[in-house]
Amino acid sequence: MLTTLQFGKLPIDKQIRDNIFKGVLQFAALNLVIGLAIPHVDNVGHIGGLLAGLLLGIVFGKHLDDSKESRKYRRIAWLSLILLYLLALTYVLLAWNGITFNVHRT
Repeated sequence: MLTTLQFGKLPIDKQIRDNIFKGVLQFAALNLVIGLAIPHVDNVGHIGGLLAGLLLGIVFGKHLDDSKESRKYRRIAWLSLILLYLLALTYVLLAWNGITFNVHRT
């Protein structure tokens, strides 16, 4: 929401968008502070989720309208993200099972 509100093309008045942005930013910061205060809460997951959300907001935020170009962009972006995820998952599973790849230069 942060990156979409900041950079996205939304049909919302700027003042309302800025107020929502401040509220979401406060909520994210509060969650991180609570995560630091409570023992056995791993903030790495929260920070990873925040970074992933920021990335998705950057990728999709400017293409939320219903135009043909935006729909095509979103379709390609989702397919690319899914492909990247599957490649990363395959790599992790292979590495977890002890299968590694070595590249040698000749």
